[in-house]
Amino acid sequence: MGQKNKTYEEKKYHVLISNISINQEDITIISAYDISKVFEVRNQNLLKFYIIDAILLILCGIFTTLFAKFLTKPIKILNETTKLVSKGNLDIEIDIKGNDEISDLSKSFATMIESIKKGRLN
Repeated sequence: MGQKNKTYEEKKYHVLISNISINQEDITIISAYDISKVFEVRNQNLLKFYIIDAILLILCGIFTTLFAKFLTKPIKILNETTKLVSKGNLDIEIDIKGNDEISDLSKSFATMIESIKKGRLN
């Protein structure tokens, strides 16, 4: 007894082989089933999955890049502002809104600039 998948003339077949004994005579039964359609459907589905995976990968990359820019933009603004203040420019307003740590830092930085201005006036 055995089962095998064979390819013949670019078609795939599932071959079943059975041995039986009838009236002391050995008989081998071989049957072949065309399973090419199953592989065609499988290959079509694989192609669809590859396309979906590629689209999702690209979308995830775009989303990650946009999200990273969204997160780092206030930090870059604050960094540029600190460079200008270190050069003596105290007439800068920081416009970072929000309720997170970066907005708290920018508010503290604005308070510091105001304190420095008041110190110079005295």
